[in-house]
Amino acid sequence: MTRIQFNGSTLQIGGKSLIIPSPPAQDDLLKIQIETTSVDQEITIPHLSGVYTYDYVVDYGDESVPVSVTTYNDTGTTHTYSTPGTYDIVIDGTCETFYVNNAGTMKDTIKKVLNWGDVGLKISKFRGCTNLNSLSDMINCNNGLVNVNTFYFSFSYCSSLTSIPADLFKYSINANNFYATFQGCASLTSIPTNLFRYNTSVSSFQSIFGSCTKLQLNPLTFYAVGEETTRFSGVTINFTSCFDRNSFTGVQGTAPDLWDCTFGGVTSSNAFGGFANGLSSISNYNDIPVAWGGTA
Repeated sequence: MTRIQFNGSTLQIGGKSLIIPSPPAQDDLLKIQIETTSVDQEITIPHLSGVYTYDYVVDYGDESVPVSVTTYNDTGTTHTYSTPGTYDIVIDGTCETFYVNNAGTMKDTIKKVLNWGDVGLKISKFRGCTNLNSLSDMINCNNGLVNVNTFYFSFSYCSSLTSIPADLFKYSINANNFYATFQGCASLTSIPTNLFRYNTSVSSFQSIFGSCTKLQLNPLTFYAVGEETTRFSGVTINFTSCFDRNSFTGVQGTAPDLWDCTFGGVTSSNAFGGFANGLSSISNYNDIPVAWGGTA
């Protein structure tokens, strides 16, 4: 009989030891990297007013003393960087919104989301952050986006963004709206397999990848193999202009066969439409029905 013994992180099977890796430590801090370009450049962390809670300490990454923030327009949300450079802003505490809506002093400075943390985010928007080139995965912060219910325009027109972490939305199971989430991300080249598989509360994927001119479509964007009849069963979803684009310079991909899925109800107008979608961009374009923006 083979003797099996577990001791801490080591599993001993017979005379051999197998190290069982520990789960990654969770990092509760929201970390955003920015780059300033001028002397005495001022930035303000963008928040929404209203019912949202703010109770955090922010370290601006330039060896200045961290400051407390308790309201959306707290003086602590504004900071001046004396010299141009790259800085990591670290937020520790409760910060329910981070809201760049194609405006504000941080819009053009944001380079990376280094970590989503666990700060209670309910609204996360980086719309129009044209220099944002990297998003953190959820390996060390699986609670980071769990309370976000809408990704409406969240990363739209982030024209330097080239990829999406595979698990970015995995834990956002209550999110119901992905309208134009990545619209206009002109450098985005691929979609991770099963990116939206776990987002079963969604009612809209309208325009989510609209005008993504380099994007290679992935047939398993919304579901795993064999889930076509179950993934959207009983659910009403809007896919209008989901992958619509009028120019294309990327690698040919394969469209998810949404037209073969079972829905409670669906709006599909121009989902794969646009002048640039055809056999050169979508390998199964001839299978796409007219109702979905194809020719079949």
